[in-house]
Amino acid sequence: MFESLNLKKSALVWALSALALILLAQTGYNAELMRAALNGEPDAQYSLGWCYYHGEGVMRDLREAARWYAQAAEQGHPDAQCNLGWCYFKGEGVAEDKAEAVKWWRTAAQQGNSYAQYNLAWSYENGYGLARNQKEALKWYRESASGGNPIA
Repeated sequence: MFESLNLKKSALVWALSALALILLAQTGYNAELMRAALNGEPDAQYSLGWCYYHGEGVMRDLREAARWYAQAAEQGHPDAQCNLGWCYFKGEGVAEDKAEAVKWWRTAAQQGNSYAQYNLAWSYENGYGLARNQKEALKWYRESASGGNPIA
């Protein structure tokens, strides 16, 4: 009986040690990324937003994701603008606001982000956050397709 208990304790200690090493490795990566984001680097801010949105290397936190996307988006990062638009559209980490989503998608679309162009077209087609306009929808679907978006 005691041998079985000792084996279980050993297995538990081994598992906790392995988990600690994994978390330590992730913390080092995130600390470097966090440092760059705090220094105002938009690529790092976007990447940190992505990590928080998807729970990669950090606990998933949609509010933090939207906060970091917003910081990068304000500096003109088109991928962050597109993703921030999605946060507003779905109400993930921010209050749901379709018009605000369209604002960010339009900003990113005008910079050539093909996914934002598709989202803007989709919004025009369905009247999400703005008046329905099939002509504008078609224009942005075409832009998205010519920009290489495979779903456009």
